[in-house]
Amino acid sequence: MPRRLGILRSLLYYPFYPFWHAFFEDLGFSIVVSPPLSKEDFDQRHRHFVGDICLPIESAFYHVEAIKDRVDLLFLPRGNRIHEDTYVCPACAGFPYVVRHRVPALPDLLTINLTPFLPPDRSDLRRLRELGHSPAQVKSAYRKAQARYRAFVASLSSQPHLDRAIDRFVAAGPAACTPPTAAAQGTGAHILLLGMPYVLADPFVNQSILSTLEGFGCRVSTPMMRAPDLAHREVVIEGYAIYWNFAGMSVAVLEELLRAKQVDAVVYCSSFACGVDSLITPIIQSACQRCYDIPLCILTMDEHSEGSYLTVRMEAFLDCVNSRLAQAEPILNPATQDASHDG
Repeated sequence: MPRRLGILRSLLYYPFYPFWHAFFEDLGFSIVVSPPLSKEDFDQRHRHFVGDICLPIESAFYHVEAIKDRVDLLFLPRGNRIHEDTYVCPACAGFPYVVRHRVPALPDLLTINLTPFLPPDRSDLRRLRELGHSPAQVKSAYRKAQARYRAFVASLSSQPHLDRAIDRFVAAGPAACTPPTAAAQGTGAHILLLGMPYVLADPFVNQSILSTLEGFGCRVSTPMMRAPDLAHREVVIEGYAIYWNFAGMSVAVLEELLRAKQVDAVVYCSSFACGVDSLITPIIQSACQRCYDIPLCILTMDEHSEGSYLTVRMEAFLDCVNSRLAQAEPILNPATQDASHDG
């Protein structure tokens, strides 16, 4: 009977799950994914942190609790490097080690660095050999998973909902990822929605902000739709190198679309207590306010966020955006509003 391998529906699940699924499936594992997290589940479960920790990391612990008793092996990627020169935030990279010391009664853990851009290193191959998989088997599975991931990325150009695109692709392959209709894309303002993929794609963390924008008739673009290849490359902006891959991808896509005048406004979804966001947000603000004079709304997500609040905030912001588009002349930039109380 195949060993049951657990994968968390959080953090680097977005956008690497199609790659992971193909890799582990080829090695013969039976894959179990943790269920989506609801507000009720989050409020009822035991908290592993009482200090300031971002919501994506906090919610990931609840995925561990939800799945740890249902699997034989739990995959917690180290995630320290996405590519040779790019990295994820320290909290995300160190998550497996914190889980090991904070969560009781864990199954056997598989903590290897597994991305489509860096093959397993010697220590990873040694760990997989302990599980019965030879280096030749691992390398073959890795190449197949890379091809699968390239096909997935190619399907994202018209898919703003990364979570839905992942589910459809894994279930039925590229044929399931059909472009949305013109009605589904909306006819209103074109909004560039920025943030980490695990924020933009997780409905619990972002309080379904993408669906809210679409409900107002907006056309929405995300970094994964526009330039997913930037997820594994160092980005240089105004002479400064951004080594955090997903943050650099957001900034690079922002600069490209603003220069081409292809968006009407920008919404940046930040996580409360995120160190990377605290450094990237000023860059986003400077580009939108000083360089391109375009409306910007910064939303700070934490465990106290409410969907109804975000709906009201987006309605007010879009009123400003639509008024500006109708007048076709500069108005008071909504970005000047104090966003420190968001969440």
